[in-house]
Amino acid sequence: MMVLLQLKFKRKSNPGDLTHRILVKGNNEVMWAFGPDDSFLSEHNTVGLMDIVI
Repeated sequence: MMVLLQLKFKRKSNPGDLTHRILVKGNNEVMWAFGPDDSFLSEHNTVGLMDIVI
């Protein structure tokens, strides 16, 4: 079974720090995670890696 997810996000292509990768045209590997609430202190229930195309 194939699942399609559409996600919108906004950030600078080059945030200017060492903890974020620069987004480039073409394939970009991204890490995603979500948890039970919006707190950065909560443990994530689900995490993953995927490629996005810009």
